[in-house]
Amino acid sequence: MSSLLVSRRRMMALLGGSLAVAPAIAHANPGLARTGFRSQQPRHHATALLAPLATGSRLASWWVEGISEVRHGAITVALRDSDGVFYLDICRRDRRASAPSAPARSEHYEVFVANLGDGSLPTRESQGLAAMVLAEVIRANEQTVRVPDMLTLAERLERHSGEVLREL
Repeated sequence: MSSLLVSRRRMMALLGGSLAVAPAIAHANPGLARTGFRSQQPRHHATALLAPLATGSRLASWWVEGISEVRHGAITVALRDSDGVFYLDICRRDRRASAPSAPARSEHYEVFVANLGDGSLPTRESQGLAAMVLAEVIRANEQTVRVPDMLTLAERLERHSGEVLREL
């Protein structure tokens, strides 16, 4: 089973802007480290966007409980910490100035804490940090992975407001 370990020191460096997590991810993905070039064929699978993460792997101080395929326009990742399970939704990036602000984003995606707060609840610090670390994993893969059917958060809520589930 693959796992991605990111030390607290490395995570704090990421948040401080002095060290990127990408080298650790490239180390966990030997194909990327070996060539240094993008794959010739884009991969088309939701979990490929999060490789090498998989159910049961570790992401810094969180355990991956599950990764969904695209459902209602987003990929949902269930993570466990000392307080229990929480969910992160990965949506296509919305570049409009009026778009909701995500705790983390990459070039093509945004990572939202799925707390059903509709933007009105404060984000727990550890869950926001998890979103930031997950965005680093996405950055390592997004240039070679194409995930069809992804929606922005606004599109997702408009099209599937009553159907957005938190279960994997």
